[in-house]
Order: sequence, then C-alpha cells, then structure tokens
Amino acid sequence: MRCRVEETTFIPLTRLTTPSALVRALEEEVARIPVPLGKQVRALSELFGLFTGERSGLHGSFYLDTPKLRTAYLRYHLPLNVARASWVLADVLRVYPRLSELRDVADLGAGLGSASLASLHGLPPEVERSFWLFDKSRSALKMARVLLERSAAPGSARITTKALRLPSLPLFPRPTLVWLAMVLNEIEAGARGESPSKALLDRLAERLKPGSVLLVIEPALRGPGRSLLEAHEGVLASGAWRVLAPCTHQLSCPLLRLRDRPWCHFKFRWDVPGVVREIADPLGLDPLEPGLAYLALERISPGEKLSPGEPLARVIGDPMRLERGGFGVYVCENGRRETIEARGPITRGDRVSTRGLTLPRRDDSRK
Repeated sequence: MRCRVEETTFIPLTRLTTPSALVRALEEEVARIPVPLGKQVRALSELFGLFTGERSGLHGSFYLDTPKLRTAYLRYHLPLNVARASWVLADVLRVYPRLSELRDVADLGAGLGSASLASLHGLPPEVERSFWLFDKSRSALKMARVLLERSAAPGSARITTKALRLPSLPLFPRPTLVWLAMVLNEIEAGARGESPSKALLDRLAERLKPGSVLLVIEPALRGPGRSLLEAHEGVLASGAWRVLAPCTHQLSCPLLRLRDRPWCHFKFRWDVPGVVREIADPLGLDPLEPGLAYLALERISPGEKLSPGEPLARVIGDPMRLERGGFGVYVCENGRRETIEARGPITRGDRVSTRGLTLPRRDDSRK
C-alpha cells in the first residue's frame, strides 16, 4: 500500500565541493609526476580493471605500491573518495553533532588518506586533532602525510603514520573517530570461512572506548552493499554498538528480507575538480554523482539502553512513477521499507518526516 504524505519535510545534503587547499595540494603533487598524461590515463584504465567484478581482483594486490597505479589513484580515486567520506561525515554530523568533539582520528587501511583528508576539512577547525594513519603500504602513507601537511592549516593537526596490516589493530587510549573507508570489501576478496569483516568489527568492539565512532564506507555495488547489511545485523546483535546512520532506528534491516536482494546505497552531486577531469575525460568517466554504501556506529557502554531512534525516515530509492500517477520513493522507517508519495524535490539519501499520513501504512518488506 502506498503512503500519501500531506506534509513532508525534506532534509537534503548540499552539493559537495573539494576544499581548495586540497585541490592545490593535489595539483602540486601531480605537477611533480614525470609521466605523460596519456600514460597516466592508461594506468587509470588498468586500475579500473582491478576494481571490477565486485573488486575481487584486488585480492593480494598491493596496487598502491606500484608507482603508475598509485599515481592514477592519486588523480582520480583519492579526490573521489575524499568526496564520499566528506558526504558521510556531513550526514553523520547532522544526526550526531558530538562527533565533532572527538580529538583522535584513526584511519585504518588509510591508503592515500582520503578519510583523514575528509576529516581534516570537514570537522570543526577549532579543535586540534591527532590523525593516525595505518596501512600496509609505506609508500601510500608517505604520500598521505604529504597531502595532509600541505592542505592543513599550520598547527591544526598532529599526523602520525604507521605501517600496519589488518586485522592487526592499534591501541585506542581515548574515544576515537575510526574510519574503515573502502576496506572491508578488500579484506573480504578471496576470503574463505569466517568473514574477516565480522572478525575485524568484533575486535574493534573490544578495543574501542565507549563514545568512539566507527564510520564504514563501501562501494555502491550489490556485493559489498549486501555484506554491509549483514554486518549491520551483526553489530546490532552484539549489543556493543548504536547505529547512528544511515538507519534512523535500531531495528533489523528490512532489505535483507526482500527477494530481489536490494542494498542500501546513496549518491550525491559533486563539483569535479579540474585535476580529476583531466584524467577522467579521456576515458569517458563522469563522476558527477558518486555512489557509496556506509554505516556509522557509536561504541556504547555494556548494558546501555538504546533509544528507539529519530522520528524520521531515510529515503533509500530514486523517485519512481506510481501507478496512480505522480512519483514515489522507497523509505526505511522503523525497520520497514515503505513507499511514500514524493511531493517536492527529494533524492536518495534524504531524511524525511512523514507526519500527516492520510492513508494507513503497511510493511512491504516481504514482497
């Protein structure tokens, strides 16, 4: 049954622009690369070959240790992933402003530091923060440090890099903002037996102090997206976490019960910088609307009672034409997937109020 919304409040996220300080840092680094643009474009095409097939080709591949692939990643995937992490950070800050109080940022599987760069530019600058970047590639960490130092205001950040191979974890002496950005799908590639992602999340629950926040970003593909839904169920069952976003509730995910195996993913508008366009255009790439799947979690104290969540629904589908006319969208609200009539501008990822329904709602999660 469709739901008619008499009065709907839409809370959209604005179009993202890459911070100018980061663009300058990228341009400076690119200017130092003694490789013709044509070869850089071919390297980006080769890198895309590794990222196809649900990223299964990444198993055992240290692509960030290969200079030509690292350069391609720097020019295209790094700024794109900074934009993704910035979108997630802005969305979580809307529902959990206390995130801005955390002074330590730990970037696990940091690569070239996309999540750290998003945190540097997306969190309030009044707080001096310590950034801890961990990755198996020392060359990637070296470049990540350069980009952070070049784009940070003097004295605004303390930066530490350390070679570390997951699932090994550092110590977290204080409540910390922890990132797993485009990491879980890589450690799952080629894995057999127990899920490495589940084991890693369980270990993080043991290590992190209450008040810590974990932000997980995955590609907007069915495989990683469905795996993230299953991870969501696991963290809920553990009792160690509060789900901050994208869910607006603390209930089981309705998408796991649907026969067509949908997954929760979002997209946003991005002003693509010229340093990206220069290498993307020859391949016909247009990253104007990046996609992602994500999960934001707060580590809670043992036995802490969870609130039911905020009185909003999350839009989890694109506008679609309804049989009766007009347009509707799928929303997730209180553990149900429902269809509401869309009035006014609305897009996937928005949080909406559905007060004032004129027709009774019905759970469609078993269709």
